[in-house]
Amino acid sequence: MTIEAVSDVFIWATLLNIANYVVWSLFAIFSRDWLFPLLARIWGLDPEAVAPLVARLMWNYKLIVTVFFFAPCIALLIVRWSG
Repeated sequence: MTIEAVSDVFIWATLLNIANYVVWSLFAIFSRDWLFPLLARIWGLDPEAVAPLVARLMWNYKLIVTVFFFAPCIALLIVRWSG
């Protein structure tokens, strides 16, 4: 595979993961009245403990996307444009 093909894959993967994060964030913001009690029943937690857990999961997801998709995407774009 060429650098162009690999960088295109990372660009699309980054964009899809960012879109997934935005949808997840909007879903968590606008449906928290019924989502958090449902997750509390599923996970066996207090409803007050669900919000920090969801925030932590979203933070972890954002970190993983940044480290494994966005950073290699930027590095590949730098290599692609410099060569």
